[in-house]
Amino acid sequence: MASRLSMRQHLDTLFDNNSWALMTRNSSPPWPAEPDPQNLWFEWYHPRFTIFGTLAFFLVMKFWMLILASTIPMPAGFFMPVFIMGAAIGRLLGEALSLAFPEGIVAGGVINPIMPGGYALA
Repeated sequence: MASRLSMRQHLDTLFDNNSWALMTRNSSPPWPAEPDPQNLWFEWYHPRFTIFGTLAFFLVMKFWMLILASTIPMPAGFFMPVFIMGAAIGRLLGEALSLAFPEGIVAGGVINPIMPGGYALA
């Protein structure tokens, strides 16, 4: 609940087509003091956890908060949190495929790059 990013920024980062797993494997970027609008993916990076652990933790936290928000006796938005959860699950799948096939998938002699943001959108 105490995120530094707005819902719009969460969606912008989930739909980003850079593979976070490949970006953090070879580098250790410093944790920024303030969110950088040009590099919002740093908000998903933690020095001690992989991007997969960060996304899985985000999904678990978003799940129980969605249950809490939908059961309290006051109106709460239901569409946007479900939309964010679906994008996070797609991003997690896209990152896993990007890590498994860093060069892309070859089909019919054509190399198709894996875009994790596309999986978040689907």
